Amino acid sequence: MKKTLTIGLAVTMLATAVSFVAAGTYRRGPASTAEMLPAYEILTTVRALGYDPTTPAFRRGPYYVLHAYDRYGVKVRVVADAQLGDIVSIRPVFVRHYDAGPRIIHVQTDEASKR
Repeated sequence: MKKTLTIGLAVTMLATAVSFVAAGTYRRGPASTAEMLPAYEILTTVRALGYDPTTPAFRRGPYYVLHAYDRYGVKVRVVADAQLGDIVSIRPVFVRHYDAGPRIIHVQTDEASKR
């Protein structure tokens, strides 16, 4: 009885592991031009999310790429899936590196070192 239960449990665990691996490796093939959404639908989706597009949506392989302003006035790059219309990425176009105040460097002079 124990042997049968152990074998059944092992087979169930193996089947579960194989199904998870198979589910993670599925990838859809490249879409044809007929399956792609038109650019105006991508722009409509971006506007519905509260962004103000500044460029037309250009297709780059399986994606549409465009620039837009968010509600705070920050210019962002929007990447959308051309087949499904899902927004894949929204990133700022320009990231400021110098947001902190000026750096103050303390330089020790000869007079200060003699004390």
